Amino acid sequence: MATNDVTATLIDILARRVPREVLSAHPPDETRLESLGVSSAEMINVVIDIEDRFEIEVDETRLYQFRTIRDLVAAIEATRRERAG
Repeated sequence: MATNDVTATLIDILARRVPREVLSAHPPDETRLESLGVSSAEMINVVIDIEDRFEIEVDETRLYQFRTIRDLVAAIEATRRERAG
């Protein structure tokens, strides 16, 4: 899956909890996760959706290291590469 596809899929996942207008206000490289207004509890659901959709396991302890949507996309891609090995 190409970076654009991962980004689009992640935005679809986030759009279940955040209005698309908020998601599209800035490019993914600039959209800070904290600016989306997703609660900690909702973020756990986002992680579960990511794990299911991308068939990966996300280390929740690293979750708060991700500052932007782009950071999260990069982590998904890195995890998938590691898994493919």
